[in-house]
Amino acid sequence: MFYLITYATHDERYFKFIKYRVHKVLGFGTKWNGFHDKVKAVIEFCDSVNSDDIVCVVDGFDSMILGTDQEILNAYKSIGHDLVFSKEKTVKDTPFAQYTMFRNFGPCLENKLNAGLYIGSAKTISNFWNDLKAGEDDQKYACIKNPYVDKE
Repeated sequence: MFYLITYATHDERYFKFIKYRVHKVLGFGTKWNGFHDKVKAVIEFCDSVNSDDIVCVVDGFDSMILGTDQEILNAYKSIGHDLVFSKEKTVKDTPFAQYTMFRNFGPCLENKLNAGLYIGSAKTISNFWNDLKAGEDDQKYACIKNPYVDKE
């Protein structure tokens, strides 16, 4: 099976469109307590489906899904990695921006991923996030773990 999921506690920005496109919305109506709750909900979802099911996690507020499920699956399979993160949109290359990014993401700056868009098997996703601690930055955590990042 293939699941396209998002986490959103409320309706804002692009959620009004994405909620009709995803297969499952996690966290809706709950209080936002930070990214740990989002990751915890994703792990719980992944643990509730077959371990080899493919799960695509998409940010609920600033994403649009233009491809079909099959197009998403085909693109994922063509990459050949168990877990694939998208690349974070780059910021303007100024000394201040580069300094700020390096202070936040350190040596993984070149491969900075977007923790709001990734795809993999349910088991791989669950295992990847399993030791994220409450209060930890999910994007920095993921970046340090250095998964495959699709730069295209």
